[in-house]
Amino acid sequence: MERGLPDNTSSSITDVYRYSREDLLRILRVTARQLSAWEKAGLLASADTYTFFDLLQVKKVRDLCAMSVRPAVIRQSLDAMRKQASGVEKPLLEAGAWSTAKHRVAFRHGGKLLEPIAGLRNLSTFDYYKSDYHGDGVNLIAVAPGTTLLTLLGIQSTFNQQLALQRARGPFVVDTSPPDFSHNRRFGITNRTDFDAGAVQLVNIFGFRDTHLSYYINVDGVPAITADGTGAFPPNLPLEFIRGSLDNNVRQYSDEFQVKGTALVDRFDWLAGLFYLRDKPSGAQGNFVGFAHIVGTPTAGPGYNFITETSKAGFVHGTYNLSSLLEGLSVEAGARYTKDNVSSCTGTGLPDTPSGAVQPGDCASAAPNITNASINSTSSGATTWSAGLNWQVNRELFTYIVSRHGYRAGGINSPTLIGRLAPFQSFKPETVTDVEIGIRSDWRIGPTALRFNASAFSGWYHDVQVALTGVQTSPLCSPTNNGPGVSPTGSCDPNNDPAGGTLLVNLGKTQVSGIDLEGEFAPTGSLAITYAANFLNPRTVSTDIPAALVAYAGTGGIPFNMTARRTFSGGVRYKLPLPTQWGEVVANADEYYSSPTSFTGTTLPPYAVLNLRLDYNDINGAPVDVGVFVRNATNREYPQVPVASGAFLGMTSAIYGPPRMYGLEFRVRFGK
Repeated sequence: MERGLPDNTSSSITDVYRYSREDLLRILRVTARQLSAWEKAGLLASADTYTFFDLLQVKKVRDLCAMSVRPAVIRQSLDAMRKQASGVEKPLLEAGAWSTAKHRVAFRHGGKLLEPIAGLRNLSTFDYYKSDYHGDGVNLIAVAPGTTLLTLLGIQSTFNQQLALQRARGPFVVDTSPPDFSHNRRFGITNRTDFDAGAVQLVNIFGFRDTHLSYYINVDGVPAITADGTGAFPPNLPLEFIRGSLDNNVRQYSDEFQVKGTALVDRFDWLAGLFYLRDKPSGAQGNFVGFAHIVGTPTAGPGYNFITETSKAGFVHGTYNLSSLLEGLSVEAGARYTKDNVSSCTGTGLPDTPSGAVQPGDCASAAPNITNASINSTSSGATTWSAGLNWQVNRELFTYIVSRHGYRAGGINSPTLIGRLAPFQSFKPETVTDVEIGIRSDWRIGPTALRFNASAFSGWYHDVQVALTGVQTSPLCSPTNNGPGVSPTGSCDPNNDPAGGTLLVNLGKTQVSGIDLEGEFAPTGSLAITYAANFLNPRTVSTDIPAALVAYAGTGGIPFNMTARRTFSGGVRYKLPLPTQWGEVVANADEYYSSPTSFTGTTLPPYAVLNLRLDYNDINGAPVDVGVFVRNATNREYPQVPVASGAFLGMTSAIYGPPRMYGLEFRVRFGK
């Protein structure tokens, strides 16, 4: 018999007397870490005081764990017992529980020995997404003064006129020709299978995704314009400055198999597994960017890049409990080897054809509707790893330090590159090694709950992959004026340009350091105030820019496009004090702020957005929820996504963030 735990007691004593958490730990001789782990596993409810029957349940869990039955197995067995023996709400008390030789739990109930086995579990998820809309509303937001490409072509004054018209219309009314469009379809299946074999657990996750994307975009944000005759083009010549389209049809299969378990008297948790992914084209994969196209003449042919990618990996991970040295201390480490193989059939479509005209089989057979078709391949592989120390100082405070080494696979540019760009047909993998230190804490001072999480990190990146834009043939190109910046390949033929005017290359080394902060202040159970902040310091360590690419990469270091150096957010959540049977009414308000972001030589201004939401959940006890929301409640106008820019280009276009938006959501839940 446990000291301080009587064999029998009257119901009056058990109903009146409650034990503190410290009493429970002392009487049952368990640690705070053990009790917290059982609570997280769902075996016990977290509480500050306990009844006598609560102590009996904790004692039973303690004894089962001492017989090498894992908490997850206990939980599964309890759930299965409730289903197998109707009316048993607390199997640990209402029916005796024993550990079996298979490290499972058996129950003596109604004179019978029952051994419920959770066994095989399977969850299948199907998702379908469809979206059709008339483009993203690209705005012309700036025209640079001085000598730029616009002045050389004789269209700068026209662009200034279009800028004035756009500002007069406001950011949510645009004038495009031809009209933009975007069509997106996605279908996916995810299947997860879990099997508890006692000593080990097996998990298999299968995924399938079929994606179809097609869009046409007015990149410069202006309609067809006319030249003013001050540059290379004669007056009144109709032009479409920059237009783009893309067709991408991909079918993806993936599978991940995991084996996990414990060893060394439950001090060591381990996991090992295999991963497989295969992407292959299921239709056209074309990209077109038309540059200073004269209306009424054939457009250049789109570039095609039919990519088949296979990724295979094996991984292991382990966590060892060092509480014998210091309570709550553990060490973890993991390693993964990944092998990526990429094969691509690249080529250029015929002039004046859409980017969806060529199919994978056409490229592979060098059909008449594609020119310069060729098959290129590359492979890369790397061992990545992580290692760290975790310390659960007490129930309120968790600290950690971890270092990781990561890898991003290399790939292939399209179409088949010639001349100065031939060496850049493929690009190498990018790697990063980082260090992170952080804390996670939850405190309570009387009725007030406090949360504060913080982390500081620094990562060192090598062979950084950079997408160079604007790698296109200028209308000013000639046999005597065909250097880098005028003609990427030197051929003066836009059909030889990189697809979409974009070239992926490795340009050097960078370092990104930062701090993340996040917390919550809840003075009552109904009111919570949240906050978060992120500070980043990205910098270029060194660059290695080939002479053929200087005109496109510039000399200002490796760009950190669309990276805000500071972001802040704050929110308030209030739950109305209503009777439980009426349901739950919750009001939320949050605001997000982003510092300026840069993109290819331009800077977008900072912005802040306020969102409001009101939810009525479990209406009158029914599984029905209704929510109303207002996004961008103050209707702020701010450019959010840059589209085209550059000092030499002479203009900047961007997509504005959504205007004020009202909405209603309705949800019905089925099952448990």
